[in-house]
Amino acid sequence: VKQMFEIADVHEKIILALYGLNGLRPSLIPQLTIGQIDQRHYKLENGHFEFTVKNPFLYVLKGWEGNKAKQTFFIILHSRLAAMIQQAINMAPEEPTKDTPLTSKYRSEQNIHDKVKDLFGKIGFNGRPYLLRSFADKVYDRTLVEKDKDLKEQLMLHKCNISGVYQFKGLSDDDIQEYTKTY
Repeated sequence: VKQMFEIADVHEKIILALYGLNGLRPSLIPQLTIGQIDQRHYKLENGHFEFTVKNPFLYVLKGWEGNKAKQTFFIILHSRLAAMIQQAINMAPEEPTKDTPLTSKYRSEQNIHDKVKDLFGKIGFNGRPYLLRSFADKVYDRTLVEKDKDLKEQLMLHKCNISGVYQFKGLSDDDIQEYTKTY
């Protein structure tokens, strides 16, 4: 993964991080827009997008194709990933809006699959792109499982305890602080 990051451009790094560090399913990545970012965690003004917190939260909606659990999830973006997303959005020729995709260069699951296969080939790795989700799972196991197994399952977009099944109504400021601290 480190070798791929070294040779990747900013758009490729974004898909690698969302897929291989956040553990997002590749079918969900093209659906992400600025509008899925917690509105308290960014500002959009004068044609410029900017995150306002170090580790912003993003919501994956329950009705999205590829959301196998059929519930709304939140993910926490690593600060470096957030910086790359901000850079990519502000480099785009069009003015950003809430509908602006986070991955403008890769707009389908197939595009993402092909790019990851290409990056695997460039570093001499022969494996399935979906192994990046397994990598993310291992990263979370090493960093979060001891602290909060349910948070790890939430971030991997798996159903966790029964409260996770109920209608998601958002996170309070206290919830965000607590999850950010754990993350």
